[in-house]
Amino acid sequence: MGEPGEHLAQTIPAYRGVPEVSYSSNWIYLRTTGFGQHIMGPWYDNAARSALFVNVPTNQKALYRIPRTSTLTNPPATKTSTFICIDASGTPIAPWNIGQYFFGNPKGNKVSSITDTVVTNFVGAANAAPSLGTPKISGGNVVLTWSATEGGTYRLESTTNFSNWTTNTSAATASGNTSGYPYAGATGLKFFKVTRTALASYDPVFGNNTNASSGGVSLPVPGGSVSRGSGTNITLVITWPANPPAPPAARP
Repeated sequence: MGEPGEHLAQTIPAYRGVPEVSYSSNWIYLRTTGFGQHIMGPWYDNAARSALFVNVPTNQKALYRIPRTSTLTNPPATKTSTFICIDASGTPIAPWNIGQYFFGNPKGNKVSSITDTVVTNFVGAANAAPSLGTPKISGGNVVLTWSATEGGTYRLESTTNFSNWTTNTSAATASGNTSGYPYAGATGLKFFKVTRTALASYDPVFGNNTNASSGGVSLPVPGGSVSRGSGTNITLVITWPANPPAPPAARP
């Protein structure tokens, strides 16, 4: 993901998939970290697996837009064509389908920001709201479950009148994308609500990538050098000359 050598490590977690979808009158916008639903890496540069591949998966913080309508100029049979790997005999081989090309106008593309007025109709990952599941009975307890964000901590409260709320737990944690609590309180009609109270540190899909690290690049600059260290840290080294020149005339 990214250009070779562009990103060297992902130092803190990031959420996978598409955490936000918005639309305007002309475009559909999708934000994504670029991470798949499967485990990605580690990859190695040698058979002994002692040297990590330089370009490991990192949060791309990408924003794509897709046209809501498009037209075909000098149209082919379809708006998209799929390219397939084949061997010398024409037989498809791995990695099989390697991409699509879109012939419509306008084309979708990657952009740096949303410049038109949009409506956001989907949010996920860190911004997803919890949703209570169907209660179940287990061992004499009412087991409550709800959708959760990995890394989140949740408070569960109950009431009989919507005026006085009792905290049943304030330390429920997420296991993957779910959380739950075995309620063993008094019988009778109860209403429950869930609130996320904390979220572990993560690399958001917005903003610049801040997680390139380890084996940073050293670049020459006038009077010294600058190198990229861990995370957002850089090291600037300035080498002063043994006999610095005199300051310009009439300057303090």
